[in-house]
Amino acid sequence: MKPPRHAFEVEIHVGGETWGDTLREIQRFCEHIERHGPECNLASGGAGSAGHITVWKRDVTPAQYRRELEEWAQQRTPTEEPQR
Repeated sequence: MKPPRHAFEVEIHVGGETWGDTLREIQRFCEHIERHGPECNLASGGAGSAGHITVWKRDVTPAQYRRELEEWAQQRTPTEEPQR
């Protein structure tokens, strides 16, 4: 069983030819997220680095999320690892 999702979740995948290329791409992605907010889905690629951003949005209140999380926790076995 998968845990419930928050109202907003951001998945970022970045790869680079060097550690510096990778860090620059992460910084560029963070700036893009700040500028565009929840509508910031992005894919990029080029010499040195590439990556993508995916934003999941869900209409859920904090109270509803907590209830779903408690239900999920009660249904899990103690050794079960969370799955996404």
